[in-house]
Amino acid sequence: NTYRIWEKAVAFGAHVGVPKANFETLEMKHIQFESEDQLELSAWGIPEPSRGKIIPADKFDIVFVPLVTADIKGYRVGYGKGFYDKFLKKCAPNCLFVGLYLFDFVAKIDDVHAGDMRLHACITPSGLHRFE
Repeated sequence: NTYRIWEKAVAFGAHVGVPKANFETLEMKHIQFESEDQLELSAWGIPEPSRGKIIPADKFDIVFVPLVTADIKGYRVGYGKGFYDKFLKKCAPNCLFVGLYLFDFVAKIDDVHAGDMRLHACITPSGLHRFE
């Protein structure tokens, strides 16, 4: 649950975008987060915004990226549909991609593909890890 991150970011005056996935096109858009009452559970049980202003990908300064696992170089395994890889490619060149992860990194992910986007950093229970 990333609600605390949203809450703190909004308190600091940041504009926060919450993803809404389209499983037909395998793309997602981000809706400006104003309050919890915008959120409804998707068919997958994930809270998603039901309404709000769409924020273009190139307007983000930082994107928090969910993952299943990550390696020591910043490559990640997601949930297999490529939503985030597609979205991150549309972000501005100076946008930071930060993973949120609860476990130790693996040494290497063997099935990295040309279209996979690397993280710049990852937040874990032991702290912030930056990738070069």
